[in-house]
Amino acid sequence: MSDPINFNISTPRLYITYYRPDIRSHTGFIWTATAEGRPPSERRPPTDADHAAAAADLVSVNETQLVDGYGVYLVLLKRDLGKENEGKQFADFREDLEKIGHVTMRLRKHNGASRVPDTGFRIVEEHWRKGYAIEASSALMEYFRKEKGLKDFFGYCAPGNEGSKAMLRKLGFENRGMRILRGVGGSGLGEEDWRVLVWARPHMESDLGVYGLKAEEVQMEDEKDE
Repeated sequence: MSDPINFNISTPRLYITYYRPDIRSHTGFIWTATAEGRPPSERRPPTDADHAAAAADLVSVNETQLVDGYGVYLVLLKRDLGKENEGKQFADFREDLEKIGHVTMRLRKHNGASRVPDTGFRIVEEHWRKGYAIEASSALMEYFRKEKGLKDFFGYCAPGNEGSKAMLRKLGFENRGMRILRGVGGSGLGEEDWRVLVWARPHMESDLGVYGLKAEEVQMEDEKDE
């Protein structure tokens, strides 16, 4: 990561790169992409305060991401930019590309967190069902395999999120059951608890405690994954 300005992971259809907190189109996009998960009444164009809050969050993330790689990555759609861009560095044409979502690789720090990172994804609704989340997430995991020698990854999703469950299956993850993760925020129990389905790579041990994951296992018939 010697050149963070031009850093990118290239796939057949996408570029995966860092968010830039100093670029307004980046702070606006991450705010808008996150807002898609809110009720329609709360969806609106970002204000100056929203841009500032997003920038502050990205600065905090980037401080460690540039060192260890863990954080959120912007996903850009490739397109033919013409011969005039041949030979240019990535940063020279990055802002000409369409932003379609982001992927994450997080190594959580809360009490009881696993020593294994978890991956996630969010693609804006107009680009759903095109395979971009799978392409971007696969590339990010492959990058961490090559650069850090990692082969173990978790994925977390809400029990009722059928879209995320389908994506995790396609990415080759196995559902390891419902868990309550303590101290990470989220919803479903208390402010600091998160009821999720935990997904792991097929080769990983059945006892997730060997990876440092301290989570209460729960069985709820109406929320089992099929």
